[in-house]
Amino acid sequence: MPLYSATCPLPKNQMVRRHRAFEPSDIAGLSLWLDATTGLFDATSGGSAVTTDGGSVARWEDQSGNSRHITQATLASQPILKTAIKNGKNIIRFDGTNDILRRSGAFVHDQGAATIFVVVSANSGTGDRLIVEGRTTSTNPLYMPIISGGATLFQMLYRLNNGTIPLNNPNFGTAFNGTGFKLVCALDSGTNFAGFINKVTTNNQNYSRGAVTLDTFSIGGWATTIERDFFPGDVAEVVIYNTALGTSDRQAVENYLYSKWGLA
Repeated sequence: MPLYSATCPLPKNQMVRRHRAFEPSDIAGLSLWLDATTGLFDATSGGSAVTTDGGSVARWEDQSGNSRHITQATLASQPILKTAIKNGKNIIRFDGTNDILRRSGAFVHDQGAATIFVVVSANSGTGDRLIVEGRTTSTNPLYMPIISGGATLFQMLYRLNNGTIPLNNPNFGTAFNGTGFKLVCALDSGTNFAGFINKVTTNNQNYSRGAVTLDTFSIGGWATTIERDFFPGDVAEVVIYNTALGTSDRQAVENYLYSKWGLA
């Protein structure tokens, strides 16, 4: 019997999937999807779409369906849109001085496991925090799955409420800062943290979780008692899942981002 016929058509969702390209939402567990080619606005509540080169971004909308939008009300701290930067597509530029987008309510660490993908071009700097979950009233609890530190390395920092540090900036590869756009992947199983740069594994390290109370999520810096440790560079796309993806699923997302952004 043929796969499809006029008398016995495929279900609509299967027909659509056969005729379109892969998207991150095709894999279960998508918890955040930020794409610099869409969902950029000039007000924290929405407002007008930002489409002009150099336009300030007050709101970057989550495309996952979970409404985890990130915002910045202060004009001087808003990153800007830069048009046709990578593979003819737009990106978000953070100045490394005070630009940061954030939301109330941490979610990545609380998932128990996560896979985080970022297409990013990082400039060299000191203590640059790209993706951070913290607490607004304390500098102790931290979940920083992607840091581009002064040593030009992909690192991770994890600190509990009592100041204990189960993961203290282990190195996950060197070719991150100052080397153009890269696809960086952090895979956290809840007991092991692994890193990948441009689809190549870099390092992994076992660790133990403990008591950590987090209430903010941010990109471009650390939102704690003050906003600090700002990230200098360009962010094209962020995709986060609520599980440690298996190899085939991880590679599917990597291949999608590689093709879309013209990575080499």
